[in-house]
Amino acid sequence: MFTKSVRKILSLLTVLALMLGVIALVQPMKAEATFAGGVLRWGVTLNDQIAVGFDMAIDGEDVVAVTVDGADASFTKEANEDGTYRITVALAASQMTDAIAISVNAEALSKTYSVRKYADVILNGDYNDVTKDLVRSMLAYGGAAQTYFGYNTESLANAGIALTLPTPAGENTLASSGEISGLRFYGATLLCKEKTAVRLYFNGDIQGVSFSANGKALDAEEKDGRYYVDIAGIGPAQLGGNITLTATKDTQSFTVTYSPITYILRMYNKAESSAELKTLVQALYGYYQAAVAYTNASDEFVGEIIDEIDGPVIDF
Repeated sequence: MFTKSVRKILSLLTVLALMLGVIALVQPMKAEATFAGGVLRWGVTLNDQIAVGFDMAIDGEDVVAVTVDGADASFTKEANEDGTYRITVALAASQMTDAIAISVNAEALSKTYSVRKYADVILNGDYNDVTKDLVRSMLAYGGAAQTYFGYNTESLANAGIALTLPTPAGENTLASSGEISGLRFYGATLLCKEKTAVRLYFNGDIQGVSFSANGKALDAEEKDGRYYVDIAGIGPAQLGGNITLTATKDTQSFTVTYSPITYILRMYNKAESSAELKTLVQALYGYYQAAVAYTNASDEFVGEIIDEIDGPVIDF
């Protein structure tokens, strides 16, 4: 599909993407038949959120509109170095079969797009097994999310995909150290409705307390009489890693270290968990394993960076 030299260049771009926690799968250039301003290339980025990117031959003044499943959708529009523009649409895991439609200056493109359509291109194309395994695992997670959240269940992302889900395994990581007077760590959870993020809860007074993780300052929000801090930007291959939050106030400080795998193991092994929740976390674990395998073989892949999306976090 690509020459050896092009593969090397794109492989370097993939390594950079993986360093950023981004996995990018990109389809070869394809012309859109309706008009000159159509889609030249489109691809899917798998990070803490699934994003579909479209490179289009349009002008900066052109008015772009996007709908997802018939509803107006937000998107970003950024200029590429070659004079084209990239339109990026962020989706929840449960939206993999939702149709994405694009219009430019009120003129609709002849095609609609979806994550499942993109996945079928990969699964039916000349791609290696580890790439196809990642796509199958992504679809299994999408279908499990649809079932758990009761969303568009008549069109499951993994329909017709044969895949045995692995049994979650690993170490539970949840530890805290240090102390801030009047503030106590309460617990942790994993958010995966729109974005994959860790949420850490606290009891007490947060006045004057600063929170940070990975060198980034974070704001605390209030919910049901407690405060929480969300740590986003967790790609599928990073679910097995530890995340450390630091809280400081004057000369006092404490840290909390947590791994998303801890939540997966807890929910999977908890007797009270519904069958739908167990399947969801089991599929998420399989998605994590496939993403790790993909990153570990990164010199085998063709890809390019599609910018990460930063959007709202909604929990179960």
